[in-house]
Amino acid sequence: MELNRLQNKAEALFTDRCDIKRYKFEKQENGITETVMSDIYNDVMCRVSYITSGPNEETLTAWKTELKIKIFLPIEYKIESGDVFIIYKNGESKCFKASSQSRVYSFHQEIEAVICNGNP
Repeated sequence: MELNRLQNKAEALFTDRCDIKRYKFEKQENGITETVMSDIYNDVMCRVSYITSGPNEETLTAWKTELKIKIFLPIEYKIESGDVFIIYKNGESKCFKASSQSRVYSFHQEIEAVICNGNP
């Protein structure tokens, strides 16, 4: 009973929603194997966390900021490195790609991610 109560409290922190996609190999009729993005999970509770690692650094052309992104999910989803997350937050959607394998804890899992620029 205590475990369910604690898990519910942890899940209350998941304020965002996401769709999770994965690249799969499919053999076409002509015999060529192509990578195709497939839906794995839809409308999953999640939370995105942005962390800067230290102060901004000035380069010759611009300020450089290193940004670390973590995505938090419930533990029942199987996430692989390279999975694509479409996160819906405040009426907007952003695309991220898992850059690490999931670290599963008692009540949640954490995935390090990078921002997708252009097509995932």
